[in-house]
Amino acid sequence: MPGSYRYLVSAMLLSALLVPKDAAAFASIYCGVDGTHAACRSVWDRPTAEDASASAYNSCTSASIQYCSFAGPDPAFANVCKSIAAPLGSAKYFSSMGPTREIAEARVKDFCETASNHTLCTVILTVCDNHHEPSTTFSNSTLAIALQALEFFNLGAMKTGVSFGVGVILALLIYAKRSIIANIIIHGGLPYKLPVYGENIQCLFKRTQRVNWYGRVIFGIVINLAMTHQQLIDVRKYWLGRAIAFDSLRRQRQSELAAMHLQLAVKAKSDAHDKKKFWSRRWATFRSFVKKLFWVFIAFLNFILSFFFIRVTIAKLVRGTIVESKDLTLILQAKEAIEEAATYLKEYLDTANTFDGRDEVV
Repeated sequence: MPGSYRYLVSAMLLSALLVPKDAAAFASIYCGVDGTHAACRSVWDRPTAEDASASAYNSCTSASIQYCSFAGPDPAFANVCKSIAAPLGSAKYFSSMGPTREIAEARVKDFCETASNHTLCTVILTVCDNHHEPSTTFSNSTLAIALQALEFFNLGAMKTGVSFGVGVILALLIYAKRSIIANIIIHGGLPYKLPVYGENIQCLFKRTQRVNWYGRVIFGIVINLAMTHQQLIDVRKYWLGRAIAFDSLRRQRQSELAAMHLQLAVKAKSDAHDKKKFWSRRWATFRSFVKKLFWVFIAFLNFILSFFFIRVTIAKLVRGTIVESKDLTLILQAKEAIEEAATYLKEYLDTANTFDGRDEVV
């Protein structure tokens, strides 16, 4: 037996068993169509079944509900609860009864989902005649609007709320760590204090070597740049933390390639085969866009690859850094370049400090 008929037969048997002929009070529910949605009206605590049925019918028709008919196998019921459910946005409705409100609502919801093959069935009305409950006259159209609003809140508004919350948290974290972020972006992570201060700008080199996993000797130098506290303040003041002390040849090559490809992206242009034809001009514009996009992508790729090669800045020297390579010549070049950078840094700070408003006569 199909599921829908099984539930209908069960409801009829339950009605026959639970509705006595000498009941003291009767209730009735009539349902119809309000626009494109199901709507119901109910009465309860009536002395006879005929009175309950007539009153519910009059209430349904007076509310401008079309096609009013009693819901379920009988027009009236007593000593039992009847519940009405409908799929969202549908004019169809289903009824079921039970000894309690909870049982009736559970049965009708299961019946609705099975019979209509719809996963979003909702109880729109439940009446228990012997409980003297107020009449519930929610229509499915009102319920549909409420459920659509709830669905929008659960999906759209929830996503918006989560995004807004994440944005607020990120904004608060950035604000709380603004000094650290600014120090990294502007000064390259320059420390505010040094563990050991020097009498002047001094470079300490420590030469090392090790054997890698396949037996190749790796040469290295550990560099620490010492200075006075005032010189450290001046380095921050003049934004010298990100100044480059040494770039390997591979790093320089990747930076040059990135700049060259950006220039190619700017100059990329395709001429139309026939400037008078509309589609020829459009095709030339498309080719030009593809060329620009390609060169920008290659420039970005070279820029990312440049991070895999050696670059030493003033901030790294102050923090202490190590330069390693299997090429001894590169290590010696790095040492020489860092010595020159330290000398230039000292001269720069000494010269910058002379711009203090003093007079100079030449």
